[in-house]
Amino acid sequence: MQVRSLICLAVVSLLAFSYFQIASGDTPPETRQDFAITEISIDPESNDITFSFPAKVGQTYAIDRSSTLRPASLTSAGWLEMNDSLVAQSEIQSFTDPGAAADHSKFFYRVRVKEDGSARTALTYARECEEHLGPFPKFRYEDAIEIPITQNGERVIVTAENIGRNLRSGDKPAAFGAPYQLGNRVGRYHGIKADGSTNPDVTFVTFFRDGGLGVIGHNMKTGATCFLSIKDEISGGQDLPTPDEPDYNRSWQPPTVVAADGCMKCHMADPFLHSPWIDQVRDPKNPELTLVPLIADFDSPYFVIGKEFSPPPGREPGAVRATIPKHLEGNKCIECHAPQCVPDFFNVKLDELKMSAPFHTMEKETRERWIKDRDAIRAYCRSLNIEHSGGGGEEE
Repeated sequence: MQVRSLICLAVVSLLAFSYFQIASGDTPPETRQDFAITEISIDPESNDITFSFPAKVGQTYAIDRSSTLRPASLTSAGWLEMNDSLVAQSEIQSFTDPGAAADHSKFFYRVRVKEDGSARTALTYARECEEHLGPFPKFRYEDAIEIPITQNGERVIVTAENIGRNLRSGDKPAAFGAPYQLGNRVGRYHGIKADGSTNPDVTFVTFFRDGGLGVIGHNMKTGATCFLSIKDEISGGQDLPTPDEPDYNRSWQPPTVVAADGCMKCHMADPFLHSPWIDQVRDPKNPELTLVPLIADFDSPYFVIGKEFSPPPGREPGAVRATIPKHLEGNKCIECHAPQCVPDFFNVKLDELKMSAPFHTMEKETRERWIKDRDAIRAYCRSLNIEHSGGGGEEE
């Protein structure tokens, strides 16, 4: 097999650049094609570095960057993988490194041919998500707030010895999974625009549970949503890399693995589930609001980024808004919000999922019309046959 790479040096003054080819195996010389830089430039306003190289249309390439040019593996600190899924659109393909020249550093860039572009990596998926959500913030364990577990109104204190354990009883269970797991945390970040300013339309919610991390990024204006996950033991000491930092693929799960968990089986009406348990955590800046956004209005746009993910149950593929079956038209329960099912593996009843009205007080509702419509929603949910895919926690 022939391994080919291009290395170019980009300096702010653009005084020099070079390239060379690395080849191995028995590939005949006449079939080899040297990479060569055809253009390199820096935008003086944005400090973007852009270079071009000859490519094969449809071929997938990976771009790495280094400030040292030391010979190291791609997962070492020597090389930072900038993009691992650049599909050539023309015979001269360009790549832009946004803002790379801002601090007057010099960089070496390496272009690699990807032998298999079919199985997407975590970084590939992250780059697709960034097109809809903007740059990812730096997620930190210490930024998240512990979700209380209480028994008879008394909070159970989380210690190094009991963190992660699932108690047999409590006052408010989690919506699904381990109902009374100690030490779970939830956090929230605003989105970021390319210029570093806040994007109020985008929200990232982090959820530390079962020793790992789940992240949901959502654009409230467009509905674009991404599900991300780390399964490693996370206790606050680890550095959780962003897509622009080394070892992202080593830390984060690829989209095929995340999608296999069946995220949409639970996150059906919109990205964020609400229950009395998680809504104990309030927004520190406005305690009247829950930390997790409450947005499940009927017209709220919601779709999941990534070909690996199936649409939420009952929703047409590619639909941005909820699909209402004919027999549920006129149902009072879904006049205000999208239908949310509570499969058998949930720990709470339909009445306890706190979304937009009228579910806030449904558990106290006695009017016949509301009871009938609520039962119709439950019957519809049973017809979807949503199977269990969760779990976790150790009881004591």
